[in-house]
Amino acid sequence: MGKLLSEIFPEILQYAVTIITISIALVKMNWLIFAGIVVTFPLVIFTSDMIAKKINDLARKRRGKYDELADIALDNIEGIEVAKAYAIEETLGLRVSSKAKEILKNEYSRNRYQALANGIVLLMKWVPSVGCSLIALFLVLKNTITIGEFMSFLVLFGKISTSLSELPFRIIDAREMLISVKRIEELLCAPKEVSGDYKGSELKNVENIIELKNVSFSYASGNTKCFENRILKDINVSIKQGEKVAIVGASGAGKSTLLKLLCGFEEVDEGDYYLCGQVFSKWDINEARRLISYVPQDSFLFPETILENLAYGAKNIDIEKVENACKKAGIYQKVCELPDGFNTEVGERGANLSGGERQRLSIARAIYKNSPIILLDEPTSALDEQTEKIISKTISENHENTVIIIAHRLSTIKNVDRIYCMDKGEIVEVGNHEELIRKKWNICCIIW
Repeated sequence: MGKLLSEIFPEILQYAVTIITISIALVKMNWLIFAGIVVTFPLVIFTSDMIAKKINDLARKRRGKYDELADIALDNIEGIEVAKAYAIEETLGLRVSSKAKEILKNEYSRNRYQALANGIVLLMKWVPSVGCSLIALFLVLKNTITIGEFMSFLVLFGKISTSLSELPFRIIDAREMLISVKRIEELLCAPKEVSGDYKGSELKNVENIIELKNVSFSYASGNTKCFENRILKDINVSIKQGEKVAIVGASGAGKSTLLKLLCGFEEVDEGDYYLCGQVFSKWDINEARRLISYVPQDSFLFPETILENLAYGAKNIDIEKVENACKKAGIYQKVCELPDGFNTEVGERGANLSGGERQRLSIARAIYKNSPIILLDEPTSALDEQTEKIISKTISENHENTVIIIAHRLSTIKNVDRIYCMDKGEIVEVGNHEELIRKKWNICCIIW
C-alpha cells in the first residue's frame, strides 16, 4: 500500500499531466501531428490494457493459491501426530507439492504474459514514433512547419511517447497492487457484530435469567441464509438464576450452536432471546458477555503462562482466587508440580499440556471469571473419572451461578435441575434425570 501511494500513483499522475500539457502544445503547433498521435497511441494503450487484465486475473489467482498453500501447510503441521499415526506423511506431502506446482504454473503464465506485454508495448511504441515523424517530415517538406518547429516536435514527442508508453505499465502495477489492497479491505470492512446500548450494570430481579421464545436459526451459505436447513427450530427454554441445566442429544442435534447463540456469536433468525429480562439484541454486546463464562468444546489457550491464561484481561490478578479456581477445576495439584508453577508457558494453543489439562484450565478460567452464567460445552470429555467427579461436584455445589452444560456422560449431569433433550434442532423432551429415565423409548435413553 505504501509503494502504491508513494510511487505508483504519483508516477501515473506525472505521466497524465505530461501527456495533457504536451498534447495542448502539439495541437497549437499543428493539429495534423497531434491527430497522428491520437490515432496510433490508443492502439498501444488498448493492447496493453487487454494484456493487463489477463495479468491481473493471474495475480488474483496467485494470491488465492498462496493462501491455500499456507492453509495446507498449517493443517499438515497441526496434524503431524495423526499423519504419523496413519503413515500418511507422503500423502500430505503430495498435497503441498501439488499446490506448489499449481503456483509455479500460474507464475509461469503470469511471467510469460508480463514478458509478452513488455515486448508488444516496446514494439508498438515505434509505430506512433515512426508514423508521427513521417507526418512531421512531410509537413516540413510542404513548408507547413519550420525546421525549428520540427525539432521542437521531436523533443516534445520524445517526452509524450515516454509517458504514453510507461503509463500502461504503471496502470498494470497499480491494478495488481489494488488486488492485495481489496483483499485487506474485505477483512477491514467485515460486518461488525450487532450491539445495542443497554448496559445492565446490575442484574435485574427477573424470573428467568435466560429465556428463548420460539427461536430458530440457520447458518449462512455464502452471504445468504439457508432457511430450509434450520439448525435450531422453535426452541423454547426458560432458565432461572442459579439453576443447573443440561442439554443432551446426538451429534449434530444443535447443542453447541445453541450455546453460541446464548453467547451472541450468532444471531437468531426468528423468535426472541432474552438475557436478564432484556432482548439480547438491545444489549451492549461486551456488557452481555461479561455476564457469561464460556468453555468451548475445543479448549483454547493463548501462548502465555498458565497464570496469564487463567486471568486473561484482568487488570489486577487475585492469586488466591486463581488457586481456588484451579482447585475447583481439579488442576491445582498438577500446576504446583510443574517447575515454574503458574508461570509455566503453555506453548502454542497449549501444546505443552495434555488435552485433559487444557480442558481443566479452560474450566478454571471460567470459574475465575465468576460470571453469573457459565456455559460448558462437553467440559469433561477429555477427563478421567476422578477428575470428572471433582468437576461434577463443583457444578452441583455452585448455588450462585447459572450453569448450562452440554454432556454425553450421565454422571456429569445426573444431579442438574433440568435436562433438555434435543434431536435434529428441536427440543423433544424436558425433565430432570429421574423423570426422563422413567420414560420408555425416549431419546435420552438412546444417548445414555
